[in-house]
Amino acid sequence: MKRILSYTTGVAILASLYACGKVAADHVADPTSFQLTASSEGDHKLNRLKSVVEANPKSAKAYNELGSALMQKGRETNELDWYDRAKSAFEKASQIEPKDPVSLRNLAWAWTMYHDFPQAMKYANMAIAIDPGDHLAYGVLVDSYLELGRYPHAVEAAQKMVDLRPDLASYARASQIRWIHGDVRGAIWMMQKAVAAGGPYAENSAWSRTQLGDMYFKSGNMKAAQQEYEAVRRAMPGYPHALAGMARIRAAQKKYPDAIALWK
Repeated sequence: MKRILSYTTGVAILASLYACGKVAADHVADPTSFQLTASSEGDHKLNRLKSVVEANPKSAKAYNELGSALMQKGRETNELDWYDRAKSAFEKASQIEPKDPVSLRNLAWAWTMYHDFPQAMKYANMAIAIDPGDHLAYGVLVDSYLELGRYPHAVEAAQKMVDLRPDLASYARASQIRWIHGDVRGAIWMMQKAVAAGGPYAENSAWSRTQLGDMYFKSGNMKAAQQEYEAVRRAMPGYPHALAGMARIRAAQKKYPDAIALWK
């Protein structure tokens, strides 16, 4: 078993893995209340999953798949309404099958978007009690423990996650934990593994490459950082996090007009 961290002192607060604003948890949205022109593969998928839910209104699986796609849409657009719809979809799924671990884990995931980490941990632990092998539920625990400053618990949950399934999601969290403990080389190595693992959506890989670029930038390797940001921009030209990364590089190079243009 590869240990993700040699425990050291000197931790720092980790910014949320979910790059989104805080949304209103009491807002209830209809998960099917959207119309898309299907200009992208993701939009085609959302339209298809919406039709599946409408044809199978008592299927927890259908609501879970729709909710996951809605969450991804939120990540790609930074529009918070998509998270509201996703949470409603997961709530419908858990109402249909109250003991379904996937529904519970997804609901836990949604609660992290509202920064209600105790609620997220509640549902994640419920999912793990039913399915101890659900590595994504441990991911929710990692994120929640980090945000609440419970770093030893975050390390334990991240180690469990990596042991269960070494993939982009688990490597990225292991990388963040190494980073906040000051292990820059180890953090970069883990994020490189996350990039190599890839994800089910192009945005997942773009996110991990941007995180890797950020680590290079913060550790003083601007050349490597720029390579990562530019790779993301080739794959997803308008990806905001890569644009922000390039803006920081241009500012560091004192190319201020270029930096301002990228920020805009």
